[in-house]
Amino acid sequence: MDTQVRTSFIPKKAIAATPSSRRGGGVGVLFFVALLLFLASAALAGGSFAYSQYLTQSISSKSDQLSRARAAFEPATIQDLMRLEDRLKYSKQVLDTHVAPSVIFNLLSEHTLSTVSLDKMEYSRTPDGESTVSLSGTTNTYSDIALQSDEIGKARALKNAIFSGFAVQDSGRVSFSVSANVDSGFLSYRSVLAGGLSPSSAVPDTHPTASTSPTRPQ
Repeated sequence: MDTQVRTSFIPKKAIAATPSSRRGGGVGVLFFVALLLFLASAALAGGSFAYSQYLTQSISSKSDQLSRARAAFEPATIQDLMRLEDRLKYSKQVLDTHVAPSVIFNLLSEHTLSTVSLDKMEYSRTPDGESTVSLSGTTNTYSDIALQSDEIGKARALKNAIFSGFAVQDSGRVSFSVSANVDSGFLSYRSVLAGGLSPSSAVPDTHPTASTSPTRPQ
């Protein structure tokens, strides 16, 4: 009985992968991932270094430009201009707060009746800037005091005028006192320099006045 001998060495089933081959494939994947992370880290580090170098050069360039700009101006001239600016600011502050009480004399000259004689005047100014003037004088009759009160009331620079202290003297003349608040804008030295509120503009022009005092019929 003849026996047939198989001459093919090709296995009929695929050779199963061994455990060692599976372990080798996993190590390759991990190495590839690690390589990618390393390259990314290297690229990031290189970019950070390049950016820091750029910032350093930019700061150095700006510093050089600033130094050249400072050198273009004379430090002594800059100091003089700064001192001048401080003086101008201080002068403006002094001018804004300075008052000229002397303008009250012009006001009283325009609004004092010819029959009234003022013999005393006191001026005071509180820390908050409120100015007050106190006057005392004599006149012929009580009617003249009433007329003088009306005249003072027409002067817009004087506010809240109060007449008091009426008394008949031995000479027959009537003495009185008056106190009033003075408008701060009227006393402002800046306003005086600018030709602002003046005694003539404080009242209407319809009332006759003289250089010393208006004349009223008895």
